[in-house]
Amino acid sequence: MKGVTIYTAGAALLALFIVKYILAGLLNPLSPIPGPWYTRFSTLPSKWHRLRGTKIVWVDSLHRRYGPIVRVDAGQVAIAEPAFWDAVGRVGGGFRKTPFHERIRIGPEHFLFSMTDAKAHAARRRLFARALTADALRRNWEPRWLRDVVGANKVIAEKGTIAVRNLRATGLDRPNLFSNMLAEAEKAPDGDGTGDDDVDGDAHRLTDDAIRSEVAGFLLAGSDTTSMALTYTVWAVLRHPDLQRRLEHELAGLPAAFSDRDLEALPLLGNVLDEALRLYSPGSPGILRLPPREGMTWRGYFIPGDTQVLAQQWTLVRDHALFPDPERFDETRFEQPAEGARRIA
Repeated sequence: MKGVTIYTAGAALLALFIVKYILAGLLNPLSPIPGPWYTRFSTLPSKWHRLRGTKIVWVDSLHRRYGPIVRVDAGQVAIAEPAFWDAVGRVGGGFRKTPFHERIRIGPEHFLFSMTDAKAHAARRRLFARALTADALRRNWEPRWLRDVVGANKVIAEKGTIAVRNLRATGLDRPNLFSNMLAEAEKAPDGDGTGDDDVDGDAHRLTDDAIRSEVAGFLLAGSDTTSMALTYTVWAVLRHPDLQRRLEHELAGLPAAFSDRDLEALPLLGNVLDEALRLYSPGSPGILRLPPREGMTWRGYFIPGDTQVLAQQWTLVRDHALFPDPERFDETRFEQPAEGARRIA
């Protein structure tokens, strides 16, 4: 009798759990949004595809079946529309970073990409804005890169791999470029009299840990992405011999002492790069955000403020209306692009 009572209690608890689970799915505010029936109740299919590395392709298939707005799981919605892409990327649009960004910081302090506080992020962005303009990069960084390359070649020619062996033998905690930069910055006077150094007061000055995090963040964001983009661009060009000949002919017309401004003015080169970045983007295939805290309405569907929204760029750059025959590499599509095409590619 006692065993029967335990069995009955267990069955009742299981039934209660199932009923509660089903009710939660049916009452989910995302239920009216199109999507597979099981995504009302669970996040497991979404997590499964993410672990397999197929989530973007899976979400793309959902868009093709259900339309531009689709329920991905019980707490996430994907939207593939140029207007939504613009809204998510607009500064001051009210969209917030997700807890995912909190978890990817490098070191004890957040860097620009992982900062979730909107005001702190805006202040950090303003701090970097002038230094990252094309003119500033040409004026300040290109000459330094050249000196670094020349110096590195000289050291390698003289020392070979001895420097590497010595570094491994003595450890990585010895003074390096970044520690020297910090030391020099600490010795420098506070400002140059223009007031520009104090962007938003002392509250937004960078600590040593913040500088280290930002340096690591820029290195991670700018190294593999650049190499991947260039690799796919070269690969795509080599697969099209006629395009390769036309591109070589255009480059052959450059003056002997050409600059990057001359390269930026080459129409075919620009179109090739745009098409390579569209089809083989090295960056994120989508932007994951939280809507404004009060929630938002899109295409008549209300999305609560604690719901993750995915702006699915992968699907947008394969939209047949914007990019006919989207899987084909076609450098001519940016000569007269469809309205809105350049905003998302």
